Amino acid sequence: MEQEKSVESMEGMIRCSANHVPLSPISFLERSASVYRDRVAIVYGRVKFTWRDTLERCTRLASAITHLGISRGDVVQALLLNIDVVIGKLHNSFVAALAPNIPAMYELHFGVPMAGAVLCTLNIRHDSAMVSTLLKHSEAKMIFVDYQLLDTAQEALKILSKARTKLPRLVLIPECDKLQPTISNSGPLLLET
Repeated sequence: MEQEKSVESMEGMIRCSANHVPLSPISFLERSASVYRDRVAIVYGRVKFTWRDTLERCTRLASAITHLGISRGDVVQALLLNIDVVIGKLHNSFVAALAPNIPAMYELHFGVPMAGAVLCTLNIRHDSAMVSTLLKHSEAKMIFVDYQLLDTAQEALKILSKARTKLPRLVLIPECDKLQPTISNSGPLLLET
């Protein structure tokens, strides 16, 4: 009797494959891309992506960060205002994100877990001291930075370097509507959009 109650749903039905399927962000995206393949998933200004586009972009993002050394449990952070793609930490791998509701943040919420990492979102109003504290605390291996917040991120990394903390890899995100970033810097990696 006790065992039966543990498998009952809130509706009083016994859970089985006919009435219960666990849902994760990744399975949600995969199902949406299958069922609503050519329907618009996101609109941001002139930018539009279908569910198929979104799954493809998130899969490429997960693959890219994996090739850059991000693995299960790593943390990745993002400092973003207006970008096209992004990343997160799970167990030992963290990805950080500092961004409003933009396509890049949306894609990070799917792409980072696909890579087995954890997304650590940051408030875009934080100053460089707070960003450095959060980077240190999360032990982020990677930070994605919107071109408009590059100064804040670089100052945060400077603070971390003085504390002799291992620095996360910086990936610069260009403007969503432009092919080339506004700021050119040979130091950080440049995310292709």
